[in-house]
Amino acid sequence: EIDQRVTSKLSGHALARKMALLAEEDRIENDFEQKAKAPIKSQSFTAALHTSFFSCSTCCGPKMTGCYAPTGDHCERPMEIGLRQDSAFLSIYDEFQTEIENAEVLFAEEGAYVFKAYSNGHPYDTSEVWVALFEKLLAGSTPLFPAIIIPNAFPNQTTWNLIRRTIDTELTGSALTCQPDFSPDWRTYYDYRPDKVRCGLDVVLHPGFAVGKSRSLMRQTSQLTKDFAGELFNGVIHQIACDDWLKRFRFLGRCIAQFISVFISEGAIDKSLLHDGFDYKRWKKTQKGTQVLPKTEIVDRLAAYVVKYVHAHCKKIDVEELALNRKHFFELKGFIDSQAGTCRSLQRKDNEMLAVLRRSTLIVPILNLPRSFQEALMHWIFRNEDRVWRYRGGRDGHETFQQYLEFLDDRTQFSALPGVAAFAAKSGGMDLFTINDVLAYAVGEHVVLNERRGNIAYEVVTAWVSPRFRRLNLAVSMYCNLMEQASCSSFVCDVLQGSLDHIVRSSFWFRCLRALHLMPFIVREQRESYEVVTKFATYPWSP
Repeated sequence: EIDQRVTSKLSGHALARKMALLAEEDRIENDFEQKAKAPIKSQSFTAALHTSFFSCSTCCGPKMTGCYAPTGDHCERPMEIGLRQDSAFLSIYDEFQTEIENAEVLFAEEGAYVFKAYSNGHPYDTSEVWVALFEKLLAGSTPLFPAIIIPNAFPNQTTWNLIRRTIDTELTGSALTCQPDFSPDWRTYYDYRPDKVRCGLDVVLHPGFAVGKSRSLMRQTSQLTKDFAGELFNGVIHQIACDDWLKRFRFLGRCIAQFISVFISEGAIDKSLLHDGFDYKRWKKTQKGTQVLPKTEIVDRLAAYVVKYVHAHCKKIDVEELALNRKHFFELKGFIDSQAGTCRSLQRKDNEMLAVLRRSTLIVPILNLPRSFQEALMHWIFRNEDRVWRYRGGRDGHETFQQYLEFLDDRTQFSALPGVAAFAAKSGGMDLFTINDVLAYAVGEHVVLNERRGNIAYEVVTAWVSPRFRRLNLAVSMYCNLMEQASCSSFVCDVLQGSLDHIVRSSFWFRCLRALHLMPFIVREQRESYEVVTKFATYPWSP
C-alpha cells in the first residue's frame, strides 16, 4: 500500500528510473541463481615467490587493489621490494597466468612474516592454494625458511580459518629480529617492522607442517626465542605445578600466558582472559569430594598470584645482565613505566635501568662524525621527520633533503654547527656507529636576528628522542651541549607550553640559576610558535 502511494506520486522520469532499477535487481538475482546452480568446475592455480627486482616489479598490476597498485599511494613499493634483500612477494595466478592475489613477505631472522593479501576482485576461494604454498616452502630437508609467521586473520580470513583448524596459536610471545634494509641508512616512512609474535593471536608454521582434515589441534614445539613475558610464563607455570592448590589450574596455561603478555605489554590486569577461558562447570564436575570456590574468586586468586610473582621476579632481576638482551630490557622498562603509579616498589628498579641507559648513551656533535656518515645521518633524519610528522598533520611539502645537507656547510660568518646526535655507546668508538644506534638528535644552525645590530642566535630547527630513551633528559642535555658550542649569545628552540618548569628541574645548573632568581635573565622571551592538532588533543609549542 505504501509503495502504491509513493509510485502514484512519482513523475514519469522517476517512475521509469525506479522500474529500471528493479529490473536490474531481478537480472542480478537471476544471474546469481544460475551461477549457484551451475556445476562446480575445477580450477588450476599457480603460486610463486618473487624475490628479484623484475619479478617483483610485475606484481600488483592495474586490476589489483591496495596502495601498491599503479593508482595507489605507494605504487613505487613493488620496485622497492624488488631491490631489497629482506622482502618479497607471494603471488597466486589463475589458469590464464593473470595475477589474482598477492601478499608482501618480510624476512626476519626467525622466519618469513606474511602480511595481508590483496586481490583483483576474483570470485575464488584461494585458501587451499595459500596453504599448499606454505607447505611447499617448508617442505623437504632444506626448507626455504626456518618458519612462516602468520599474523591473526592473515593473509586472508578463509586461509586463517583453514590453518587454525589444525594449527594452534603460539602459547607464548616470541621476539622477532628484522635486519636493516639493503641500505641501513635509508628507510621509507611507511615501512612496518613487527617486533614480536603475539601469544594467542599469531600462528607459526614450522618445517614439516601439514593442514589435515582432522579438527583436533596439532601442538607444535615453538623454536622461536621467547619474549620477556614468555620467560615469565615458564616461571609461573613451574611455581603453579609446585603448589597443591594452584596445580589444579595448570590446564589454564594458555589463558595465563595471554594474561601475562597483556600485563607486561600494556600494564593492564585483564581478568577476563582467565574468566572467559575457564570452563568452570566442566572443571567443577572433576572436583568430587573437594571444596570448590566460586569462579570469580578462583580467577581473582589466580590473577593476584600471577601479579605478585611478576612483581617479585622483576625486583630480583640484575639489570646489568639483562641489558645484554636489549629486547627483554626494553620490555621490562616499558612494563615498569606502566606500573609507576600502582607499584612504588618497582621505582628502585626503574632508577637502576635509567642509570644503565645513561651510561650507555653518548652525545656527539654531528661534525665530529665522518663526512660520509654525516650525510647518511642527515638522510635518515630527513626520512625520520616523515614518520614523526605523519601523526602531526603532515610536514611542510617544501622541505627537501638538500636543505638538510646544507646544515653541514658554512652559511654565515660563524662555523657550521649542524647539531648533535645521541648514540648507544660502543667500545669501538665513533667509527663503529650505525644509523641503528641513533637514539636522539637536535639539528639547527646560526641565524641572523637583526642585521643592523648584528644579533646572531642559534636556532634548533628540529629535535627528536626515541620513545624508549625518554626520561633520560636527552633533549635538555643536547640543548646544553649546543649552547656550549654555539658562537653566539642567544639560543632559540621550541618547547611544549607549560614544560619549562620540567626542563629547569631536570638540569642541575638550571636549578641553581632558579635558586639565585636568575632564570628571568636566562629565558629572555617566550612567544607562541605553532600548534599540533590531532584527533586526541591540541599541543601548543612556544620558543
